[in-house]
Amino acid sequence: MEPFRLDGPASGPHNMEADLAMLESGGNAGRMYKWDGPWVSLGRFQQPSEALVAGWDRWVSRPTGGSAVLHGHDVTVSLVSPAASRKPAEIYRKMLQPVLEALAQSGLPCRLAGDEAALVRSQDCFASTDRFDVIDYSGVKVCGCALRMTRSAALLQMSIPYREPLVDPASAIAGGLRHPVRGWDVDRFRGLLCA
Repeated sequence: MEPFRLDGPASGPHNMEADLAMLESGGNAGRMYKWDGPWVSLGRFQQPSEALVAGWDRWVSRPTGGSAVLHGHDVTVSLVSPAASRKPAEIYRKMLQPVLEALAQSGLPCRLAGDEAALVRSQDCFASTDRFDVIDYSGVKVCGCALRMTRSAALLQMSIPYREPLVDPASAIAGGLRHPVRGWDVDRFRGLLCA
């Protein structure tokens, strides 16, 4: 992979444009970034009128699927890899492996949810768990993941909360819930991914 990029806080549109540009490049690329305050990113198939609380205007559509994510209190990681497989399960496992290892070494041992995933669906990413989300060993979701595949590459976007939300999730996302935030060493994680 090319050197991993660290980007400073930016707006929702700027962050999604940067991720989409990486996907369109088709090569190995990665970036870690933050947001310039509370933003909601909607999965590419979500409708703002259904997913957002009326009046919430700091939102952006992601190039990946999944449910709405409240940002600003998380570290967001995006990875792009040339499409070596057409099987989403294989792509998720391959792309998540270095992230799982870095989280474990940063004080947050975790794994893919797999069959422990909840079947309940919600507009809020962190109110339910998909089989390719990352959970700790007590079953708490610690990282929301969403994938987009093109003919030439795959983009994996991940949100990993590291502190309490800047706003109540229910003030931004329809059915938004507060979820437990685990302590872990964000600086060590950044250093491991960028090595």
